[in-house]
Amino acid sequence: MRAFTRGLLRNASRRPSFTTSASPSTHRPGTQVGKRRAYQANGVENVAEAQVIFSTASSAHANQSSTTSTPSEAEDLHLQRRPVPSPTSHFQLSKPVVLEDVQDSYSLSPTQQLHGQKLWTGTKVLRSNRHLRHSNAACVVGGANAIRRVWRTYRIKPTVVYVPNTEPEVPAWCLEEDLPTVIVRCSPVAVRRQLLSAEYSDGFAAEFPLPVNTVSDATSLLTAATVSEKAPETAAQTDRPLHNPFGHHAVKAMLVLVGLRIPSNVGALLRAATEMGYDAAVLVNCADVTQEKVLRASDGAALSPALRIYATDTTEQACVSLLSSIAAQHHLMPFLAVPSQEVDPAFEVAKRFHVYNNNNSSDRAEAAGVGSSLSDAAIAGLQAPTPPRLGPMVVLGSEAQGLRDLHGTWSVPYQLVTLPLPNPMVDSYNVSVAGSVLLHLFRPAAAEHFDRLVALSGETVADLLPAAVETEEEGEEAEEDIAEEPESHQVG
Repeated sequence: MRAFTRGLLRNASRRPSFTTSASPSTHRPGTQVGKRRAYQANGVENVAEAQVIFSTASSAHANQSSTTSTPSEAEDLHLQRRPVPSPTSHFQLSKPVVLEDVQDSYSLSPTQQLHGQKLWTGTKVLRSNRHLRHSNAACVVGGANAIRRVWRTYRIKPTVVYVPNTEPEVPAWCLEEDLPTVIVRCSPVAVRRQLLSAEYSDGFAAEFPLPVNTVSDATSLLTAATVSEKAPETAAQTDRPLHNPFGHHAVKAMLVLVGLRIPSNVGALLRAATEMGYDAAVLVNCADVTQEKVLRASDGAALSPALRIYATDTTEQACVSLLSSIAAQHHLMPFLAVPSQEVDPAFEVAKRFHVYNNNNSSDRAEAAGVGSSLSDAAIAGLQAPTPPRLGPMVVLGSEAQGLRDLHGTWSVPYQLVTLPLPNPMVDSYNVSVAGSVLLHLFRPAAAEHFDRLVALSGETVADLLPAAVETEEEGEEAEEDIAEEPESHQVG
């Protein structure tokens, strides 16, 4: 009896498993592979196994999901472990595809299907996972206005757009044949709870691919070609193609945020910078730009091709050297916003700054006129080079600390600015409000307005430019030589 039992145990491994079924449904993955080969032989576009993530799950994925408690957790784990390619990346849609419900599906080809539930799960995981957003170069945008701006104005094609099913029809701007994509109608309550972080929203959400250089390292600003004169903005500078990660350019106006961790403030300031003509923003230990809250607060302006965003993990104590180098290379004037009422008001500083640039522009125009009658060699020997046009670098601190942690020595001239607080009950402004006012004062387009203001008031340039800071000994020497040397002025 014992020998018979041992014989059965030895032959147990040779017997087929009792759980194995001969039904065709078990061999569905293999059947799909055979169909895929047949379509490849007939000239139909081949779809890699890693790209068919929205078709029937493979046996390996089924075994992997069996270790989790629920199917939704298995899907989230699968999406987090490897990049999720776009389901429509290898299929050019000729018209928008509308799924009337999250549970609906659409056949892109005999080998690939779009499942609304799979799209929903992928977008939900993408919103909550920062590393997944960066590895997949994708983000989630909420709000109809933001989606429409990114989609139609910036011409970034979304992977999927979720629209509320409470409306009788899909909006017409979603059904345009230009840049078609997948439209999924779903509950706005579910969108607010699972895809967005807003308690009140219009129920619109979308998943977008990120341009390659949406957020670049701040040190790349030091590797760009140094220019002595700010070149006029061209199409090559404003356009930010998806395939050009090194499209850096000479900066004309820059916003610097130091330690801002509240996403709504970061998004509002990025939107203000975009609307006011700033072409670069440097974020020092700030909230992630690809976060849904930041993109929604910016109304999609954070993805504008006209605004280059740079980030650095350098501490506040060590970033002064980096900012000084950037300012020196791109001819920028740092303006540090502080709540102290003992420094010059921002309006007066902005007036001096713009008049300084206008005065130098006149000098450059006169130099160009002289060049028409004299040779370049004569100009090089007779005339000193005119100073370059300065661009503003508006530096804003965190909501709680401000710029207190910004220690170090600036290697370039800088200026402290503040906004007046006439009400003694108010000790400070919100950083997004104060920053928007400062961005408006120092915007490049404000030079014309300040020039007109000076002309109407009758003030002279000498009254606007501040005198250089001097010690007592330097002041006595300057008084002795004042009759021999002309007075010099310095912004800052």
